[in-house]
Amino acid sequence: MWHLRPGSRITLTTAGGPATFTVIGVGGSDADNGFNIYTTLPALQAATGHPGVANTLLILAANHSHPAIDALAARLEDTLARVGYPSRAQLMYAGRAGNKAQNQTMVLIVQGIGLLIVAISMLGLLNAITMNIIERAREIGVLRALGARAGDLRRIFRTETLTLAVIGLVLAIPSAGCSRTPSSGSSCTSSTSASRRPTASSTSGWP
Repeated sequence: MWHLRPGSRITLTTAGGPATFTVIGVGGSDADNGFNIYTTLPALQAATGHPGVANTLLILAANHSHPAIDALAARLEDTLARVGYPSRAQLMYAGRAGNKAQNQTMVLIVQGIGLLIVAISMLGLLNAITMNIIERAREIGVLRALGARAGDLRRIFRTETLTLAVIGLVLAIPSAGCSRTPSSGSSCTSSTSASRRPTASSTSGWP
C-alpha cells in the first residue's frame, strides 16, 4: 500500500514526536496485516518516549524441553514481580502448537470440501455417460449390426469419457492456480515460520 522499498524514508508520528526511518528491508510476515516496523532498541525507546527502558524480554532457553521452559517462565514472572514489574510470560512453543492445530483443522475442512466436490463431479460425469449411452441406443444397435463387438463399443465410450476428463482437468488447473491482479499481485499467501528454537518471552508494563 505504501510502496516501500530499501532506501525509502518514512516519517511516523510517535509519542516522542515525529520520527523518520530509512527502510533497509521489507519482510513477508502477515502478522498484524503486515503493519509491523522493526528498528533498533534506542530508536524505539526514543519514539515511544521511554528512553532506557523496555517492556518485552525475549529469552532463549538453554534447555529445550517444555517443562524446563515452563519452569524458566515461572521463575521470570516471580523475579520480575518481586522487583515491582508484574509480567506475563508467552511461550513460543505453545503458540506454535496452537497454530499447527489450527492449520490441521483448516486442512481437514478443505479436504472434506474437496472430497465433496469430487463426489459431485463424479456423479455428474456418471450421469453424462449414462445419458449418452441411452440417447445413442439406436447408434449402438447400428454398430452392432455392422459387426462391432462389445469391446469396440466399450473402447468408444471409454475414449469419450477420458476426453471429457482431460478437458475438465485442463479447464480446472488454471482456475485452481493463484489469481493475479495488477494492483494486488498474487492472491496466494505465504507464511514465514518463526525460529524453531524454544523460547520464552516475558512482557511487563512500563515502570
